[in-house]
Amino acid sequence: MANAFPGEPELEIHSADADEGISFNFIVALFKRHQLLVSLSALIAAGLIVAIGLSRGRTYSSQATFILSTSKGSGSVSGLAAQFGVAIPVSDAAESPQFYVDLVHSNQVLEPVANSTYTLRVGDTTISGDLAKILRIDDDRPALKRDKVLKALGKRVSAYADPKTGVVAVSVSAPYPVLAQQLAARLLDRLNVFNLQGRQLRASAERKFTEARLIEAGEELHAAENQLEQFLETNREYRLSPKLTLEQDRLARAVGMRQQLYTAIAQSYEQAKLEEVRDLPVITTISEPEIPVVPDHRGLLRKGLFGLIGGAAVGLAIAFLMERRRRQIALA
Repeated sequence: MANAFPGEPELEIHSADADEGISFNFIVALFKRHQLLVSLSALIAAGLIVAIGLSRGRTYSSQATFILSTSKGSGSVSGLAAQFGVAIPVSDAAESPQFYVDLVHSNQVLEPVANSTYTLRVGDTTISGDLAKILRIDDDRPALKRDKVLKALGKRVSAYADPKTGVVAVSVSAPYPVLAQQLAARLLDRLNVFNLQGRQLRASAERKFTEARLIEAGEELHAAENQLEQFLETNREYRLSPKLTLEQDRLARAVGMRQQLYTAIAQSYEQAKLEEVRDLPVITTISEPEIPVVPDHRGLLRKGLFGLIGGAAVGLAIAFLMERRRRQIALA
């Protein structure tokens, strides 16, 4: 094949390359022949990636950590219900650190955070409004606008749970330091409210169950006491008869068991009533979100390096296609 560039070494694309793959020596030769094309492609790709990163502006992140305050009392109610063949869901899954990691990305938490009003000062201007207004997200269609805001907020929120200590770390990034801190604080508040309401709903269901069971247990206790009372009135000298003595013992044991059961259900009922109205925080904050003073690292060097490598690969691919085309023309 004739060399199109005088003074340059001839570059052949053998048929073996198609069957056995392209060798390292071939790539080196291809780069030497088209180093200008490959270099320009790498520089353009890296420049574009860095320019895009610079155009997005700086972001600031505010972090907070917390640990769970597990609720007490529901285990006894669930165990009591199991004795009667009724399954009440326990709150173990809802009190796991991983549950909170997943919860921060749910719309039930993100939407109230996005719809809250935030006030911050940018330069000489004071901005006040919901997240859509501050981030300048607008759409005439309310459903699409809501979806855009939730997606934008979801990308700015990250969470991690330490499996050893159970500590949950939440981080929120924003274009303004004060906004990042306010978003993180609001997110913690919504996590607590969401779980508190869930705990109160579970306690309400348990109260209703134990309330109904308490009425039934009271009726059963009253019936057992009536049976014992009737027996004693009818058999005043039951101790003279072994058979009547055994019957009296059986009836007395039934009353005793019903009394113990009634007492246990009454205690569970009172506990469920307390849990239903309890408004203590579900999570214990270890570190409060603070206003960040240093912007987030944008990773421009790492992104630029990936751009160089990707651009060089694209340049080599273009050079390879050019060589194949040139060879096809020469053979034609």
